Amino acid sequence: MIQLQSMSMQIIKFKFCRRTLPLFLVILVALTVSSCDVKSHDEVLKNDELPISYNQYRSLFDNMIKELKIADSEITEKTDNVNLVAIDKEASFGKRSILTLTGEQTNQETQERIIYTNKKNENLALIDLIYLHSSVGKDMIFLPASTETSRENPFFQKFNECILSYNNILIKITIISNDKPIEFQELNRTVNSVTTFLEQYKF
Repeated sequence: MIQLQSMSMQIIKFKFCRRTLPLFLVILVALTVSSCDVKSHDEVLKNDELPISYNQYRSLFDNMIKELKIADSEITEKTDNVNLVAIDKEASFGKRSILTLTGEQTNQETQERIIYTNKKNENLALIDLIYLHSSVGKDMIFLPASTETSRENPFFQKFNECILSYNNILIKITIISNDKPIEFQELNRTVNSVTTFLEQYKF
C-alpha cells in the first residue's frame, strides 16, 4: 500500500514537471534575451554616447573657429566674450531663465555661433553649437520635409537648415541666401565639412 502511494506521488510529480517545463524554458529564454538587450544598450552608451564635458565643448568651439574649413567660404563673425541669452522660464519647462549651464547669470553659455560667408555667391552659413546635459548619440536628427509651401514660396528657397547631434552637442547648420535659391549641394557640402571635422577631432 505504501509502495502504491509512493508511485502515485512520483507520477504526479512527473506530470507537473512535464507541464511546467515548457513554461519555465520560455521564461528563461525571455530573461536571457532581455539581459542581452540591456547589455547591448549599455555597450552602445559606453562606446558612442559618452557625454562631452563643458570644458571640452568650449575647446571644440575654439578649435572649430581655427580649423573648420568650408569650401569657398571664410569666417566673417563668431560669438565673442560672454553672450547671455535671457528667456521666459516657462519656455524651458521651468528649468532655466538664462541659456547657461546652470540657468543662472554666469559665463557658461550653452550656445555659440560661427558665421561663414561664401565668396562666390555671398550666401551665409550659420553654425550653432548647442550644449546639452544628456547625450542623444551621433546622428542627423533634423532636415526639413518638403511641403507645397516650401516648394512654391521664394522665401523658403533662400533658406535651408539641418541639425546634427554629436553626443550631447547639437550642431545646427543654416544656409541663407540674399537673392537666389540655394542649391541643396551647398548645405550638403557644409554638413560634410562639419561631420568630417568631428570624425577626425580628438577630445
